[in-house]
Amino acid sequence: MKEIEAEVKAYERWIEYIRELTKMPKKIEIPIPWDELRENPSLAFEFFQKLYSKAGELSAKHLRTQEEIQKFLENICKKGYGKRRCTGYVGIYVSYLVNEVYSGRKIELNLKRLPRLHFLGMYNTRKIWVLKGNVGNCVGCYMRGGKITVIGNANSYVGYHMENGEIVIVGDADWYLGMLMRGGKIKVRGDAGSRVGINMEDGVIEVEGIVKGDAGTSMRGGKIIAEDIRGWVGKGMTGGAIIIRRRKLVFTY
Repeated sequence: MKEIEAEVKAYERWIEYIRELTKMPKKIEIPIPWDELRENPSLAFEFFQKLYSKAGELSAKHLRTQEEIQKFLENICKKGYGKRRCTGYVGIYVSYLVNEVYSGRKIELNLKRLPRLHFLGMYNTRKIWVLKGNVGNCVGCYMRGGKITVIGNANSYVGYHMENGEIVIVGDADWYLGMLMRGGKIKVRGDAGSRVGINMEDGVIEVEGIVKGDAGTSMRGGKIIAEDIRGWVGKGMTGGAIIIRRRKLVFTY
């Protein structure tokens, strides 16, 4: 109970900051569906769509340019409106801003002095993201098009359930790279953690370095290319191909 109360208080402080920044009327009441948000990240995205739509045209005027979005990120993380807000749902909110409000085709964000933000590029359709610095979990999840380049390292679940587009990690990626991937391409120029391509159906995952664990578990299609794989290769796979360059091995089903 205390944990939930702490989250609600952090959420309320965060909402006050959003109101301050966007001049959102205080009479707007926003429900807090925490259980649903924890269980389903896509619901969290829809939740912030509703939050933003309730702010109206006045909000759009305040967070429409790259500079305004960058300033928003720096301010909200600096003020410390709850660690979860700065790393998780703020990333979802910014993804919505870039997808639906930002008028440019390409956006560059400097994340070097910020905590690792999760869900950046969620549901990206056509925008080109350049993220300078390390990112958190789920970058490019549910992505449908466009391109995301991370000039740094990434946490787990890069490209989770992505359908199309391209993600480039100029560094290392953690576990569950390309899990449930349905299309598109992920390229990691460094190493990757274990569980690469679990249950992937289509698309290409290329790791220029080493996969430090399993790859291709239960994959049904697509292609995984890596310099080497240290764990199980293709356990339970029913389709697709896995190529290990160093050992000149090709696994197909």
